[in-house]
Amino acid sequence: MRRELYQMNPNRFFVPSFLNTISENTEEGFRNIISEPSPGILTFDMLQPDFCKMLLDEVGNIENWLHETRFRIMRPNTMNAYGVVLDDFGLETMLAKLMEDFILPMSTSNEYSSCNC
Repeated sequence: MRRELYQMNPNRFFVPSFLNTISENTEEGFRNIISEPSPGILTFDMLQPDFCKMLLDEVGNIENWLHETRFRIMRPNTMNAYGVVLDDFGLETMLAKLMEDFILPMSTSNEYSSCNC
């Protein structure tokens, strides 16, 4: 079990450019980290590679436990045979912080959502 995943640790989870941009919360800051490889497709670096690896490892641990215990879970949708709902495994507090403190500031600003980068 990767206990460090279950509490929000911004410096460990996010790349510095993303943290700085969220902290500044300016249109210019968001425009500086966002690119638009195709019309309407916005990309930016957000998560640290180590965090991604920890999360994937934890999902693997969960999957192994499910297999060993023959415990049945509901998948995110009927077309997804491998996904898991992370809230079901204790990550709801961390995910709520992620949404509230990092995703919501970006999604509530209309000026950033129509970036012509």
